[in-house]
Amino acid sequence: MIVFIDTSGWLAVAIKNDKNHRKAVNYYKRILNEGNLLITSDYIIDETITRLRYDLSYGKAIQFKKLIDQAEDEDLLRIEWIDRKIFDKAISIFRKYNDQLFSFTDCTSFALCEENNIKNVFAYDDDFITMGYILPYS
Repeated sequence: MIVFIDTSGWLAVAIKNDKNHRKAVNYYKRILNEGNLLITSDYIIDETITRLRYDLSYGKAIQFKKLIDQAEDEDLLRIEWIDRKIFDKAISIFRKYNDQLFSFTDCTSFALCEENNIKNVFAYDDDFITMGYILPYS
């Protein structure tokens, strides 16, 4: 199974006082142990590092980057870079769903998941449910 990891999933794993932390850590360990391929994007990493830096500390942001590097080095995680094709597709999604409060980063994630036929998303963001993705708690 391929699982896309959203910022909300990463933050729940990284922040000990996050309301979903325990569930998120257990889910993260489970999907790794099951041998699933984890995918995230450069936009998600950017967003996560920025939120950790502003909301917690520089050290927490660097600690998260080390987690990402380790997972990537062990071939447990693949980082997809948002290219022009995905960016343009995200703009189309952003325009089509103007009645929703989707962030543009969310739209890049939707486009990336659609392009890679990913149905399972590790997130605590109901916008993914709105778009029909399967979340760990749904």
